[in-house]
Amino acid sequence: MRIKLIDPALKESHMQHTHKEVRTLWFPRLSLPLIAALTPPEHEVTITDETVERLDMDEPVDLVGIGAMSTYIPRAYEIADAYRAKGVPVVLGGIHASLMPDEAIQHADAVVVGEAENIWSQVLEDAENGILRGIYKADRPADINRIPMPRLDLLKRDRYMTANSLQTTRGCPFNCDFCSVTEFFGNTYRFRPVADVVAEVRTLKERFGAQFVAFVDDNMVGNPKYAKELFRALIPLEIKWGSQGSLTMAKDPELLTLAEKSGCVSMFVGIESLSEKTLKAANKSFNKVSDYEESIRKIHDHGMMINAAFIFGFDTDDEGVFERTVRFVKKNHIALPTYHVLTPLPGTKLFFRMKEEGRIFDYDWSKYNSGTVVFYPKLMSPETLQKGYFWAFQETYKVRAIAQRILRPQPRFFSRMGLNYGYRRIVQRTPEGAMPKYARLFNKIPEIIPSREKIGAALDLSTRGAVERSQMIVDFLKIKIRKVGSEPVFQFDLQGVLDKVSARKLWKKSRQAINHGAQTVVINFQEVRAVTPKALKILLFKGRKIKRYSSQIRLINISPEYADAVRRITGFQVYSTEQ
Repeated sequence: MRIKLIDPALKESHMQHTHKEVRTLWFPRLSLPLIAALTPPEHEVTITDETVERLDMDEPVDLVGIGAMSTYIPRAYEIADAYRAKGVPVVLGGIHASLMPDEAIQHADAVVVGEAENIWSQVLEDAENGILRGIYKADRPADINRIPMPRLDLLKRDRYMTANSLQTTRGCPFNCDFCSVTEFFGNTYRFRPVADVVAEVRTLKERFGAQFVAFVDDNMVGNPKYAKELFRALIPLEIKWGSQGSLTMAKDPELLTLAEKSGCVSMFVGIESLSEKTLKAANKSFNKVSDYEESIRKIHDHGMMINAAFIFGFDTDDEGVFERTVRFVKKNHIALPTYHVLTPLPGTKLFFRMKEEGRIFDYDWSKYNSGTVVFYPKLMSPETLQKGYFWAFQETYKVRAIAQRILRPQPRFFSRMGLNYGYRRIVQRTPEGAMPKYARLFNKIPEIIPSREKIGAALDLSTRGAVERSQMIVDFLKIKIRKVGSEPVFQFDLQGVLDKVSARKLWKKSRQAINHGAQTVVINFQEVRAVTPKALKILLFKGRKIKRYSSQIRLINISPEYADAVRRITGFQVYSTEQ
């Protein structure tokens, strides 16, 4: 048979790359070259990657195979429908078709669900006999000890940053709820024999003159023992390479040293969020925010460029997340940051949860590209999330911002600068972004303020009733902020001890919020353990003195016992629910 394998391109999207940008930034996906390698030699196989070449649908062909992720699937269906109209049978595969087979089969004669190694030969046999049987499901994970070398020779090799790609592992030891990797590969993490990987790298060097290799693993360092064995074996080959791995690699000094010696020059790292609460909710608590800066420094110290990915739109993300993230990127000199909109990819736990909650408003799969909002966030509007995402990219890839991140002593300076300007060209085509109106409130208000007031008495709220206690307060007041409802009402959640120092700052922050557009500031005392008389006088006296602010500041969650004690100590009337 004459078999054409097609990798569809994005159409009419701000994520679409020009040919020049692909040559600067990108490498080919391995799925179709691997399918070609699994095809017996009596068949004639060609590969068309629409990202780098035009698809000629007039060429004679007996079977078409198309693999695509969700954002590419509308184009895949368009191509499949066109070939079927011409009488050419079509096979669809890849992550989207595997997780949505009932949808995919409406556009194909066969759908391969899961890894193709165990079932491709059966698909070919049935295609030869003219009896394709609909959905073909892999009954077990592929044995990657036996996979052949992908047919990279079938690609337009000169049209990519590098066409020298290979894989050492499959799957990921983690299970983040927004990721489709585990849903596709199952709860497995498998390794190719080190000798096979080394032989494949050696072949790339001898056959194609490869000096740089892209390992397209989802987490190359997920098993440190295997990674160290592989890195030791790569050292004699004297290549440069890049891959994807978790930030946990920084915990192992030996692993970093071996990675550097083996030629690692870049790592794509999913940092995702600067919030521990967010990471825990996304089942990615193995990332420790408190360790981020030290981990990044360690990786940089071993000469590796970090391509760090951040995701906006988690349920805990407020309007300040964009500015905080951009500041973090700048402070830590992350050479190649990328931002993504949280996307409920079909088949993932996130998708089913959001669908059940009725929060997905757009099922156009072409928009599931990690750059378009398709759901209702919890703490901001979809429009705010979309514009904030564009703003973060545009702010990060300004010439001045690139210089601030890149202009420092580091290896391979010119290649890193070239990558940044490649991204800058893409970013310049995106719609205009905007930092959210209240972003700076979310970033200025939160604070942990030490409490060290020497006093003779305080209101102790740790017991059921408010009582006075005499001691020196050595504690803290933690101030958090959140928006309540659709109106500009902001709530300050207090935790800890309120003394005169923290009360002054709290009063100042309340005025800041009002001056920046807050209609009302609600101060929540629910988790306040103790309050000093001086703190109350600052808060209440200033509130009465300056009428403009007193009408816009409310105190809530004050117990009846606490209100009585306030009246007794300060002489002010305070109600148990709010003032």
